[in-house]
Amino acid sequence: MSGFLEDLASIRPDQEGVFGGKAVGLGRLAAAGARVPPGFAVSAQTRPPEQWLPVWRDALRRKASALLSAGPVAVRSSAPGEDSAALSFAGVFETVLGVTSEDDLFAAAARCIRSGAGERVRAYTHTDDPRPVGLVVQAQVRARCAGVCFTVDPAGKDSAVVVEAVSGTGEALVSGRAAPEGWRVYRSGLGGWEAQRERGQGPEVLTAAEAIEIARGAAAQATALGRPLDLEWARDERELWWLQARPVTAAVPPRVFDVERWFSLVDDGPVTVWANWNVREVMPDPFTPLNWSLWRDVVLPVVAQNVFGIPPSSRLFPHVAGIDLVHGRIYWNMNALLAGPLGRVFSGNVLAHLDSRAAEVTGRLRAQGVLRPRRLPVSALRITLPLLGRSLGTLFRLGIAVRPRRALQRLEAYGRRIAARPDATSLSDADLMRELALLGAPESAALMPAQQLQLEAFFVHATAARLFRAHPRARGSLTAGIEGNPTTQISLGVDELVEAARPLASTFEQPLATPDLLARLDTSPEGARWTARLRAFLARNGQRCPNEFDIANPRW
Repeated sequence: MSGFLEDLASIRPDQEGVFGGKAVGLGRLAAAGARVPPGFAVSAQTRPPEQWLPVWRDALRRKASALLSAGPVAVRSSAPGEDSAALSFAGVFETVLGVTSEDDLFAAAARCIRSGAGERVRAYTHTDDPRPVGLVVQAQVRARCAGVCFTVDPAGKDSAVVVEAVSGTGEALVSGRAAPEGWRVYRSGLGGWEAQRERGQGPEVLTAAEAIEIARGAAAQATALGRPLDLEWARDERELWWLQARPVTAAVPPRVFDVERWFSLVDDGPVTVWANWNVREVMPDPFTPLNWSLWRDVVLPVVAQNVFGIPPSSRLFPHVAGIDLVHGRIYWNMNALLAGPLGRVFSGNVLAHLDSRAAEVTGRLRAQGVLRPRRLPVSALRITLPLLGRSLGTLFRLGIAVRPRRALQRLEAYGRRIAARPDATSLSDADLMRELALLGAPESAALMPAQQLQLEAFFVHATAARLFRAHPRARGSLTAGIEGNPTTQISLGVDELVEAARPLASTFEQPLATPDLLARLDTSPEGARWTARLRAFLARNGQRCPNEFDIANPRW
């Protein structure tokens, strides 16, 4: 009987005022291809069935007979305005399960319709006016388990799809009588999904695969309907069924991170962990777009090729660089760093030498299953072989380790050649772009072996430290360095400048801006000699400072 009864699959979105929000939501799910239990809807009423016209009662009886002959049915309320974007009416109207006879059907219908004038509705709407209530009559799922699913986390913790489940029907969950098992399900890069059980005692209600199936199906429905959804579901021994869909009416937006990955098509699993150990000192400020493009297009490719032996043409190339841009700052992608064949060694001994706190946190996150190595498109052996080849190649250069001063002389000569290049302000646009890519040019070939040697030096040092662990004085000598080490010389040079400035203390104590202070010092012979020493120091070491990798930072 059109206008009074309608199959759920035939209900249109514009019939919400006739059949109620729950019926329209199920109609939308059915139209989107979701598996919805067969059933029909009855138009919204304020009068119970005993006050209906006989023709209406006969129509309900005939329509429900086929469902009742196949097994129990569920009779649910479906009121106009229910399950809308503004109001949910969750738990306000009645639902009756286990209806097996015609008498039970009419009693359930009366109970649902009368709930429109019940105390819960009056409290929810702040009015005494009864609300018309329609009905949804469906075959009842023989539920092994049931629950709810939110395609966005209402608490805004992160981007998980939230799944809650109880054994049997979901009424105990909806009514609050049972504590559900909780799952958080994440999209895991390149179309994958991963599920984490976050609460629940005793045997699992769902397997991880079932939680993922629910989350994936719910996300598909949310995409089809164009909005985040709060869904009810049930699972029998074979299949998943969708029982209700309403818009999420109240959710805290998750914190959004401004992340620009070096390469977007990677699979870090459900959680990516970034850390700024080491880089926070030398690159404390956000990168300019030009500086990030230089790192992304020049620095990282050069490092990946020279350290790992993987050329830019390899399909592995985008997966091995462990650096991303987070809120404009350089961060290590820990999932990527752990993915290589040496990841376990790096996250332990090597990282502990660089930053003990970062190593401790990394170990804890790995033990908790939060931090997982990035999934690579090939086996770790495919990365190990080029790395071993590159390492063997540098072994032939290890002889320079017994002549460190010769190595410093070569680097100083390289620095002089670079300093003698034309001033950047004199270059054309095309020449300037080529100059930006200097690190990867043949002129910088002298630096390339040093990158691999640095990696090897970490492992040599870690091995030696372990061998000499019973001899602390010997271990201390491992990092004593040599005379003339540029980093040491910088510290000594600063101390010398401080000592030379002591006779000029009265000038330095004056409240002057830096340019005015330098001008005042230049007015006396002693001050001029000191500023000359300062300028010579900065000419040699001025680039080694915070932001030393930022080409937009002013230089001395």
